[in-house]
Amino acid sequence: YRLMNRKASIGGIVRNEKDYSDDKPFKILELQDKTGSIQVACNCPKDQNLTGKFIEVEGKVTEYNKNIQINADKITLKKEG
Repeated sequence: YRLMNRKASIGGIVRNEKDYSDDKPFKILELQDKTGSIQVACNCPKDQNLTGKFIEVEGKVTEYNKNIQINADKITLKKEG
């Protein structure tokens, strides 16, 4: 928990994404790297499909429903490797 409310940067593959809002863009992404997976909350458009893509996320580490997640400030699409 020492990273709570601190800025973090992580890269990985989006394994799953779920839309949560009809009136404004909001998604939860499941991001996986070699150490495990983490949820990423983002203001991503509904028509933006990131599943299976390698991304880099910059944001703040937070807790929601007793799960650690990152609230994304910036998401960059990367080439894997």
